[in-house]
Formats: sequence, C-alpha cells, structure tokens
Amino acid sequence: MVSSEGAAIETPSASARLVMEAQTRAGDGMDLLRVETFQAPAVSGLPSEAVLMAKAEKMAADLKELRKAPVAEPYDGPALLSGRQRRCFFTKCWATGWKGTGNGTKKRDRHSRRKLGRKCCRNF
Repeated sequence: MVSSEGAAIETPSASARLVMEAQTRAGDGMDLLRVETFQAPAVSGLPSEAVLMAKAEKMAADLKELRKAPVAEPYDGPALLSGRQRRCFFTKCWATGWKGTGNGTKKRDRHSRRKLGRKCCRNF
C-alpha cells in the first residue's frame, strides 16, 4: 500500500528460481529451444541434483528427437481469433493495400477507387 501522505507498507519476500535452457538448431536452420523453470520459497525447496540431471537428460533427448523430426506442412485451415489478435490480423493481413484514407488527396482516392469491386481475399 502507498498513500498520498507517503506512508508505505513493504512486505519482504524471498524466493529461489532455477531456469534450465537447452538449445540446438535443426538441419533446416530452425532454432529449437527447451526451457524448464523451478521455483520455491527457498533454495532448500528446489529439486535435488538427481531430479535436475534427469530433467536435463530429458530435455536433451527431446531436442535430439526434434532435430530428426520432419518439417511440418504449413497449416491451411480455419483459425479462431479473438480480441487484439483478430484486429491485428485483419488490419495487417487483409486490409493492407486496399483500405482508404479519406484524406481527400487525389492520388490516394484514385488508389482506393481502383480497389472497389475487387476481391480482397481468396475463395474458400
């Protein structure tokens, strides 16, 4: 809490966090990354060295398998977007190049009129 008089309440707290990262690159150049995070109120609450070593070995094995995995086919199907993602997708992907500015300049108005009656996306 902080008040307008300048009074403040501070609550000290401590925690311990351990982050393990493993990274490699696939044959096609794609970066592959695995991250494991452990958090506890104190260092004594973190996993033992044996557990951490087992997790590191699992991360390494997962990355080796990912390096051998075939490249995924591009996805060409429906997507559900909501909120900000929907607005960004529409304005960046669909509306670019055919939106009008309404500022009255002849060059931009000509550009906007040329787009009238034309398709703005492919047939589904």
